Amino acid sequence: MARMVYKIPDVRRMCETKLSMKFRTEGESNAWLIEGGRKLARVTLPHHREELKRGTLGSVIRQLGADRQLFQGLMNCPSGRADLVARLLAEEG
Repeated sequence: MARMVYKIPDVRRMCETKLSMKFRTEGESNAWLIEGGRKLARVTLPHHREELKRGTLGSVIRQLGADRQLFQGLMNCPSGRADLVARLLAEEG
């Protein structure tokens, strides 16, 4: 499988626009995915603007509760918030 390469601002923008997450402006750069008043996932991103390292990218994918395919779909347009929320809620129940 081809290596995924994404820059931090691109991942942050995807989280903010597609998943409606709001990142903190001070301290740790993290955001919560909230659905129906429930916190489903928390994502923490580094502050620098470089490419995400392989291990850090894997950590972000795990924090979202996604897999590589769903994450690539979120980054490349076909998948959206509903897809991720449905996956997270299915895992819970």
